[in-house]
Amino acid sequence: RGGRALVGRRTFRREIVGHAPGRAAELNLSWLDWSHPEDLSDDGRTVLFDEQNQVNCPGNYAIYQRGTDGSPAVRLGEGQSLALSPDGKWVLARSQAEGAIDLQLLPTGAGEPRRLPRSGIDPGAGSFFPDGRRLLLWGHEPGQASRLFVLDLEDGKPKPISPEGVSWLRWRALAPDGRTAFARAPDGTLSLYPTD
Repeated sequence: RGGRALVGRRTFRREIVGHAPGRAAELNLSWLDWSHPEDLSDDGRTVLFDEQNQVNCPGNYAIYQRGTDGSPAVRLGEGQSLALSPDGKWVLARSQAEGAIDLQLLPTGAGEPRRLPRSGIDPGAGSFFPDGRRLLLWGHEPGQASRLFVLDLEDGKPKPISPEGVSWLRWRALAPDGRTAFARAPDGTLSLYPTD
């Protein structure tokens, strides 16, 4: 009242906006106040995102999926989501506990989460192959630089497919046929790497 103080307040919010198939206009697909999109189903009807305002321990967020028609979000678990499976039944996620990073598959419907055996790779990103039986992972082994790996979900053994020093590019690193992976080479050029 005396003109001696000016008080201001700022509120930050991160939102997801999408234009769903069959809809005339864009729709706000955010859930709380710090929604971060991670993947979109091939048919454009489901968005996978992390709600990063809910931090339980460093690197673990609340993982959600939501229909792009604006239907309510469904909480799937905790960690950091990486990708939706091609059939939409699983989410690849990483979680951090006791200083170690684990990969897990979270069901999008009924079922139990499936923790993948530790493979010696510290995964930073990943996606499903079109067959849904293999993963493309970007990560590093202890003391090594990052590279691309193919991980078979049956045997759990990673196979390197790129040189060290490769950088992951946001989303959709695999060609639709799964035969090549797209990444930034150690010299900075955009490159394709055969997955076989």
